[in-house]
Parts: sequence; structure tokens; C-alpha cells
Amino acid sequence: MDKEEKPLLIEEFLKDVSPNQSKKIKVHGTADVFGNFRIVFGDIELFCESDKCKGPRYFSTSLSPVLRSGKNENLYIEFNCNNCKKGFKIFSIFLGVDNVGMGIAYKYGELPPYGPQTSSKLISMIGEDKEMFLAGRRAEFQGMGIGAFAYYRRVVENQRNRIIDKIVDVSTKLGNYEKLIEELKIAKTKKTFSESLDEIKIAFPEILQLNGHNPLTLLHKALSEGIHDLPDEECLELATSIRQILTELVEKMNAALKEQKELDSAVTKLLNRKKTKNNQ
Repeated sequence: MDKEEKPLLIEEFLKDVSPNQSKKIKVHGTADVFGNFRIVFGDIELFCESDKCKGPRYFSTSLSPVLRSGKNENLYIEFNCNNCKKGFKIFSIFLGVDNVGMGIAYKYGELPPYGPQTSSKLISMIGEDKEMFLAGRRAEFQGMGIGAFAYYRRVVENQRNRIIDKIVDVSTKLGNYEKLIEELKIAKTKKTFSESLDEIKIAFPEILQLNGHNPLTLLHKALSEGIHDLPDEECLELATSIRQILTELVEKMNAALKEQKELDSAVTKLLNRKKTKNNQ
């Protein structure tokens, strides 16, 4: 026999449950003699996108709706960042509770969209395809696998040369990857992502590998699946893999360039210090 679903606190529901789902919930508040229930929302830890924060912060709301006895309500609830006072999150939900705060909630949607924070470095690299990537992200977190896969594949194909250019930058900074750089430049002349991969035979720098694998090969493996031959669930898995691999690759490339820049700076300072001592 299936275990009975344990009710979530309304704050857990708002933070952790993706749109288009319903859950048993529990809310805090007080009931009057007529059975109406006034809800009191606790604070929720969310990612604040404001320039001042750019990180996890606690959000609160002044809204304290009263649900009439035996009635269900559609609610818009706005939470605001307690730190900067500018970051916000709006939830659209259907809610019904009894006079002890137990009930059911359905999430229509939220703004900014549900899902993990998208790397600003990834958004910067994607450039003009930002909105297409975010559309894919929304489709992914709404469980629409075919749509998410199609959006992400278009982004990778469109930004193939920018991804390759960034890998060339890293390889140039690291040194001793002349052959790889030559192959990457030839790869840019090809028409498709798949043809580009055929040109790359030299191993990638270890610092860019994902669990020991060439990240472009991993992307190609996911992208080469026939989208029309797969059920939506499998397309969703592939779409998630594409987003995660692309995000991790961009983070690794930026980290490698930062480390090399810091190393170059340290070497320059030591050499300049030695010159200064010799001239004294």
C-alpha cells in the first residue's frame, strides 16, 4: 500500500514545488468562530537577483489572506527580499484549507520562473540567444521535454563558434595546446556541430574535462538523439543534461581563465620585484 502523502508547509510548497503540481499542505494562522482561516506566511529563502544581493536571501510577504469557510481561493502572493528590499518573487496558486490549516494547494506559476539560478557567465556567453535559452529553461521546469530539448539544441548550434572561441582562449592561456587550437579553428568552418566534432582529435585540457570526458563530445551525444523518436520524458532527461553540461563547461572555462590570469599576475609581480632589487 502506498504511503500517505505527508503535507508540506506552505512555505516549502512555494519554494520547492514546480508549477502545474498540487500537494497536500499545512498553513499557519488563526481561525475565527465562523471557520474562516487567516493565513500567516513565514519567511522563505530564495535567490535574490538584484545587483545588491545576487545570492540566497530571506524573503517575506505582508499578505495575510483570509480563506472563507468551505471556499477555495486563487491567490497572487508577492514576497520581497528582506535585505535589498528590491528583489521579489510572485507566486500564483490555488489554495483551500480547513479551520485547522490543513488543505491542498496547486501552483499555477511564479515570477521569476521556477528553477535553479541560471549562471550569469552562461547568459553572457549565450548573448543574443538568452531569451531562447530561458524559454528552454521554462519548458524544462514545466516538464515539457520536447520543447526544452529543441530550444537548447538551437542555442548550442547557434553559439557553437562562441563556445569554441572560448575553449581556444583557455587553451592559448594554458599553453602547449597548439594542435588542439588548430583543430578547433578548423572545426569552426564546418556547417554543423556534429561536423565540427569530427575535426577534434586532440584531448582537451584536463581542467575543461567533465568527469574525464570531452565536454563537446558529451553535448554532441545528447544533441544527436532523434527528438521525434523519443518520448517526452526522455527528451526532458536529455534537455536537463544539455543544460547541466553547458553550464559546467562555461564555469570551468571562466575558472581556468581566472586562475591563469591570477598566476600571470603573481609571476609578473615576482619578476618585477627581482628587477627592482637588482637595480638597487
